[in-house]
Amino acid sequence: MQQVIIFVTLLLTLTLFLWGRWRYDIVAVGASCAFLTPIGHQSNTLVMEPAGYKFGDYWRMGLPLEVLIVLAGVPLILWRWPF
Repeated sequence: MQQVIIFVTLLLTLTLFLWGRWRYDIVAVGASCAFLTPIGHQSNTLVMEPAGYKFGDYWRMGLPLEVLIVLAGVPLILWRWPF
């Protein structure tokens, strides 16, 4: 939860600076990095110890997944809600 609060604050400030208005679509994509750490979501934390995962295992699987989400999500969001 703390990650989301930090990312939302940073991204809202960045979108206001770059576009001169709030861009909630960009904030939604940027704040959805729950795949990258074991503390990003409760499920990640719950399975970490029983499965024997290490912190780096989340980056190994989460980073490609996050890149895929951004590559698919940003064009779809911009298509649905154009400037």
